[in-house]
Amino acid sequence: MIPRLLSLLLTALAPAMVGVGVEPGDEVGEGAEERVVDAVPDTILRPDLSEPPPAVRAGITAAAAEAHVRLGLRRIRVTEEGLGAPRPPTVGPLTARYRLGAPRRTYPGGIEAGPVAPVTVQPLDEMVLRRRVAELGQSELDLFLPPAPVRRANGASADGDRFVTDYADLALNVRSRMELGGDWTRFEPCDADFGVGCNPNLIPQLSPDVQFGVQIDGTILDRIRVDVDFDQSREFDAANRINIFYEGSEDDVLQRIEVGDVTFDLPQSRFLTEGIPAGNFGFQAAGQVGAFDVETVWAQQRGDLNSRTFQLAGLGDQRAFVQEDTLVLDDADYVRGQFFFLVEPSQIDRYPHIDALELDPASAPFTVAPGAEPLQLYRFEDDPIFRQQVEGFIQADAVATDTTGLELRESGWFRYLQQGIDYYVHPSGLWIALRQPLSREEMLAVTYITASGDTIGDYNPELIYNQGQRPELRLLKASGANHQPGRPTWDLEMHQVYRVSGSGDVAPGSIDLSISLGELSAGRTFKRRPTGQDITFLRLFGLDEEAPTDDLDDAFVFSAGEDFFQDQPPVQGSFVFFPTLRPFAVPPPVESLSLTETATQQILGDDANPRIYFEEDPFERDNGGRFRLTLAYRIQSQGLISSFSLGAFGIRDGSERIFLGDRLLTRGVDYEIDYDVGQVSLLDPDILFASTPDASIRASWEQRSLFQITPTQVFGVRTHADLGTRGGVDVLGLYQSERSVVRRPILGTEPAAALLGGLSSRYDTPVGWFDRFLEAVPGLEFAGSSTFSASGEVALSIPNPNTLGRGFVDDFDGASELSVRLRASDWILGSAPAFRDGADAVLPAVVDASTASSLVWQHQWIIQSLTGDSVGVHEGYFPRIQIDNQIRLAGSDIREPGLLLTLGNSPAGLGAPGWRSTMTPLSTNGLDLTKTEFLEFYATGDEAITLIIDLGTLSEDAFFVDENGNVQGTREDGRLWGIDRLDHEADPALGEIWNPTRDQAGVWDEACQAAPGRLYFIGDPRANCTAGNGRPDSEDLDRDGNLDTSERHLRYVVTLDGSSPFLARSAVETGSELGFELYRIPIRGGMGVEVGGVISEADLRAVRQLRVTAAGTSGQVQLARMRLVGSRWIKRNGEGVLEGIIGDTVSVGGRVEVASISRVTEGDAYQSPPGVLAELVDPTQALGGQGIEFNEKSLGVTFEDIPSEARAEVYYRFPQRPRDFLTYRQARLWVVARAGDFGPNTPNYFYFKVGSDPDNFYLYRTPLPAPPGG
Repeated sequence: MIPRLLSLLLTALAPAMVGVGVEPGDEVGEGAEERVVDAVPDTILRPDLSEPPPAVRAGITAAAAEAHVRLGLRRIRVTEEGLGAPRPPTVGPLTARYRLGAPRRTYPGGIEAGPVAPVTVQPLDEMVLRRRVAELGQSELDLFLPPAPVRRANGASADGDRFVTDYADLALNVRSRMELGGDWTRFEPCDADFGVGCNPNLIPQLSPDVQFGVQIDGTILDRIRVDVDFDQSREFDAANRINIFYEGSEDDVLQRIEVGDVTFDLPQSRFLTEGIPAGNFGFQAAGQVGAFDVETVWAQQRGDLNSRTFQLAGLGDQRAFVQEDTLVLDDADYVRGQFFFLVEPSQIDRYPHIDALELDPASAPFTVAPGAEPLQLYRFEDDPIFRQQVEGFIQADAVATDTTGLELRESGWFRYLQQGIDYYVHPSGLWIALRQPLSREEMLAVTYITASGDTIGDYNPELIYNQGQRPELRLLKASGANHQPGRPTWDLEMHQVYRVSGSGDVAPGSIDLSISLGELSAGRTFKRRPTGQDITFLRLFGLDEEAPTDDLDDAFVFSAGEDFFQDQPPVQGSFVFFPTLRPFAVPPPVESLSLTETATQQILGDDANPRIYFEEDPFERDNGGRFRLTLAYRIQSQGLISSFSLGAFGIRDGSERIFLGDRLLTRGVDYEIDYDVGQVSLLDPDILFASTPDASIRASWEQRSLFQITPTQVFGVRTHADLGTRGGVDVLGLYQSERSVVRRPILGTEPAAALLGGLSSRYDTPVGWFDRFLEAVPGLEFAGSSTFSASGEVALSIPNPNTLGRGFVDDFDGASELSVRLRASDWILGSAPAFRDGADAVLPAVVDASTASSLVWQHQWIIQSLTGDSVGVHEGYFPRIQIDNQIRLAGSDIREPGLLLTLGNSPAGLGAPGWRSTMTPLSTNGLDLTKTEFLEFYATGDEAITLIIDLGTLSEDAFFVDENGNVQGTREDGRLWGIDRLDHEADPALGEIWNPTRDQAGVWDEACQAAPGRLYFIGDPRANCTAGNGRPDSEDLDRDGNLDTSERHLRYVVTLDGSSPFLARSAVETGSELGFELYRIPIRGGMGVEVGGVISEADLRAVRQLRVTAAGTSGQVQLARMRLVGSRWIKRNGEGVLEGIIGDTVSVGGRVEVASISRVTEGDAYQSPPGVLAELVDPTQALGGQGIEFNEKSLGVTFEDIPSEARAEVYYRFPQRPRDFLTYRQARLWVVARAGDFGPNTPNYFYFKVGSDPDNFYLYRTPLPAPPGG
């Protein structure tokens, strides 16, 4: 840096080196001024390049041949004296002579003879150089000079970083940071479904990230103080602080006014202030009137109060904090997808009362029990083909057969699991526990060699698979639709295990279990025996055989970590195992009380809950809990006792109160705390626990809320009056109210409020006479003073559990809907209908290639003019304008995709009827439609076309016809294609990975060629061409590796000429610009045709595909807003028709439909209840600007053919926990009869029923007025 500085200054001081010269023979005139120019030569000023640079000759830098090290562009000499030791210059002092005003001439140095005395250039320091520059004038080279040194005073300048005027003195610090980054992303192999990831543009996607922060601190007019600390980069937004306050003078009545983050100084109170956070955002004022101090606050609550208790346990180095915790479970909350038997439970000793933890290898016959050879366990991974994960998987069939011979077969891609890593095997070898529980749609299969040498499944299945064959495994868990009560795999999964904690920190022996009917605080925990004695549920269900004090026996607690010495056991956590398979339905015998199985069942009686084990409906089974399990346990912390975590983030500064026993600890003396992460560090724990080693640590704190579902406001007034110097009186009044963000709060979420008031006082006075008395006692040395203290408090609390005075059980605006995607990429070429049932009148007499028309489906296309020119692109429909003017939206109207079907001419001739299908998968493993009532969609198009809609299990064998009319054949590469073959672009069974090369080949022998993301004209066959479309195409819709050709489905025939019974609203009623009409197809009932066999409830729980077949002459049909519509209200016992007014006995005959209705479904015939408006339940949803639909809805119940003395019933079950109705005086429900035999003297009644079981309910029944028009 110094040589560079010298060179620049030397250039600026040109007369020193390139200055006024003296030509030979010139004389120096009188008055000529001589100047000494301090400079050091530089390389850019060297006139003779053969000489060493002046810096080398002057000894400043090393020559190239000398030993040196480099620092940037500079060479530093290395000598015996060290690094950078100076050396004498290689030439004498630089001399030159010149005369001001003479022409420029350069002198190379040395002493030149002449009449003028030589001028010697002395070394200069930086300050001299700067002075010379100032004397000789500035130049552009000054830009490269280092900044001039600033003389700094001791201490900060008063005006250095502050904004100071006559009215304000503010420290202002504004920070702004912007990052602009971008990247290119490309997937290999690239799937067009990823969109922009396939063909990245030259310019990357730029993502600006702007972070802004400001800090303001200071005063305005000496009375207003500003304190702002805001930073967008903070992860915890509540850590930002905004506070502005006015501070009065000492004698002013108004002492202080605050706006922003305010802290309400609450008095010490045992009753009132423990639940009121001090940190709020709003307004606060404080004043004084004589001896009275008054403080008031009106703000929004910004924090939540929490507390925890920690207990020190253990000895010596094993000491650790333990924390009490409680978990409440229903009896239906048993562990799912984690614990499985390897053999049929019916073959295990003492079935069904099996204590899984006590099993040994001899508990099952050696013909079925696993032998010494290791298990080979396989897990079905969902959609591995889509994720291109073929390596490490095998394609296999998994089979399960129950004791009745019923066989269940599943196929798919299975991944091998490692014992001791992915799962735990019990020492008996009869059951396993998975590290990662299975999801509903995942499957589990196994193969092993029994103790007798027999093989269960194909052992070493990977070897079989690598030989080109498909192995067979034993199925332990089927997919969700097939893993149901009564199916072969249901009993292989344990339903008697309950998880206490998912971590290994539960202290051994600390688990306490209480079982009650309903809530523990109000429910029964025992049953009365026939002898008159009480028996607790804990003992009745077999968990208290040894302990006489109604405690859980440790023998029924399972923790895999206790059996493993490694840090991470295969299964983490603690679990409670009941000693029977279905404890709440069939309790075990209680040997300690000599109670047999029959006796325990009689004692349990009607409280038995078999629904959670045998109910086929998953919703009823998962929500059918009756008993409540309350688990109390201790969690042992890991690490040193000098530090523990409160388990909270964003604690408000100074809000913590930490007690050791009854002693309040002091921050900075006894502990430190990190408020951001809630970590407390004890400064000297040994001293703290020395006197009270068994004392517990109680911590309470206020946590800043991340978000508030119900914003809470606080209004408070506090008055304090001093009683001289000996005490004071505090009067406190608080009003705390919640505000609901929704217009119709659901029962259990109503806004509440509370009015709190209190009076507290404290008085302290010295007792001199008692001090004198103590001093007079002989032999007693008393040096202190006695004080009499008295304190008291009176408090009042007036809660209001519902400030609105109402709560909604259900406003019916929420619907149970599943949209069917109408993007062209979600649909594929469909299979040919295997049966003509129900569609004989519209399908050709022969459904084959001779009548197969072309079919093109598109959701985007190029719009053409009459002359064939491109005039735009169709990107979707505006719902309110183009589909249905009854659709109400908040925010901008956003286009929705719709599907355009273009049916070409039949090969049989012009005007001859043709057919062709397209289909879409709804679920790979089956979709549950038992609670779905309607298939709803809008359609418009040529009346000559009829739609045949098939819903259920359909054939995957796509009906492709090549340009020569063939339905099967051989490609040029020798690959077979066509009917009766599972066609892929890339066959996983052959180890092929989908890539652009396979994409170009397509699925079949197609003559077309597509391009990823390209749009086409209407009817262009390239729109559905699989070759080159950029997507992995396959006929294997359920991804199981099999060509499924069986068909079992419901069929509906929809005509578009206005005569369809499914037409709900015509084009005139919808007001659609494009002529869309609304169709509502009842899923069940007599209007659908069962194809391939009778459709049962099990079939409706395993619906996989939807197929649309267009039949007729050529034409076009547009589909929009296709969805499967149901209701959150469920038909009782599946069908909804039951005998009598109470009970669960299913009646014979009758049909019930239940679904949401609105002006969209009913048109102008629908009338909203009085005073009910069509508005968003949550107004904040409209702030996003997106199109949010908010049509006001009601619940529609349709019934027919109900037998006499029977009822049609639908019900709603509250999620998670029951609701309390006791705080309400009446229930209000708007009901209107639309059609049917209603009136004061008719047999039809409406009833409303509230209850928790068949024997405990409230029922109201009333006739309804006759519908308008009779």
